[in-house]
Amino acid sequence: MKIKLTKELRNRVSNFNIIYGFMTLKGGPYVFKIFDSTRDTGAFTLKMEKSKRAEVKGKECIHHAIGELEDVATKLKIKWGENTKKSKFGLCFVLEYELRRFELERIGGKRWFSNAIEDMKKKFK
Repeated sequence: MKIKLTKELRNRVSNFNIIYGFMTLKGGPYVFKIFDSTRDTGAFTLKMEKSKRAEVKGKECIHHAIGELEDVATKLKIKWGENTKKSKFGLCFVLEYELRRFELERIGGKRWFSNAIEDMKKKFK
C-alpha cells in the first residue's frame, strides 16, 4: 500500500515541472508536444472562472515558431547547436531527448516527460 501511494504521489500532475514534454496519439503516429506554463496569462472570465481560450494545453513541437523553441531551450538551460544549422526538426529532437533524459534522472525531483500511456489514462478518467 505504501509503495502504491508513493507512486501516485510521484506521478501527480502537480509534480510536473513548469515546462514538460509529452507524447500523444494524433490520428496514427505519436507526436511530441511541449507544455509551457510560463506562457500562461492567468486570464479569467467575467464569472471569475479560468478562461478556456487562455488555457495552455500543450502544442505540437513542430507548430512552434523557431524563436519560441529557442526560448524553451534557454529556459531549460539546454545548449543548442552552436556549430549546427538551426531547424525546427533538429531543435524538437534535442528538446525531446533532453526532456526524456531529465525525466530519467528526475532532475529537481520533478517530472519532465509524460509518455503516451499516461496521456491516454488522463483522457479516459
